[in-house]
Amino acid sequence: MKIALYGIPASGPLKLWLPYEGPSHDHHNHDNNNNDSNNDNNSPDASHWFDDTIILCEANEKRPDDACKLDRDLKITVGNVMPTHIEMIDGAGTYLNRKTCLHVPVPPGAKITKLGNLRKNNGDALTDADKKRLTAATATATATATAGGGGGQSKNNNNHNHDNENDDDYDDNAVGLEVILEASSTVSRQAGACCVSHIV
Repeated sequence: MKIALYGIPASGPLKLWLPYEGPSHDHHNHDNNNNDSNNDNNSPDASHWFDDTIILCEANEKRPDDACKLDRDLKITVGNVMPTHIEMIDGAGTYLNRKTCLHVPVPPGAKITKLGNLRKNNGDALTDADKKRLTAATATATATATAGGGGGQSKNNNNHNHDNENDDDYDDNAVGLEVILEASSTVSRQAGACCVSHIV
């Protein structure tokens, strides 16, 4: 199934949680050291866990010239930090002469967020069902919106060396990168809402 998400200012922020899916490794040099498991301000730098780039793409569809452009009309926060240099991708990221994919660097100071510390837009904690959706096993790793408490799909392989977890379970200590997208005030449904169909 192909999914594209559309948003205008009234939609509010779209929250995505990208789970870390690399190999397990020793964390004793960079785990939280203040024994406050709910404080993500002291969590490890995202650059330790993730590559230095995120790619966002809109759907391949015919859109008017004044429709939302990802590099112009989308406010992006990565790990609680706004990237300072984003740019559209040429070549493969072009459809009908429109650039559709955006290069977003993981900014210095960006932090990972543990699954157990994620919050909905209204500040509520995620339910068990939300967490299970975010860590569900899939053939291909994907992340889907958590805006308003929705879920996503991805097999999280970082369990602090806890392997072979039951697919029906989740680990509140699993780490991921929170990405928040919000349409600027100039975006309108009539001109063309912001659209996101892929994030890598």
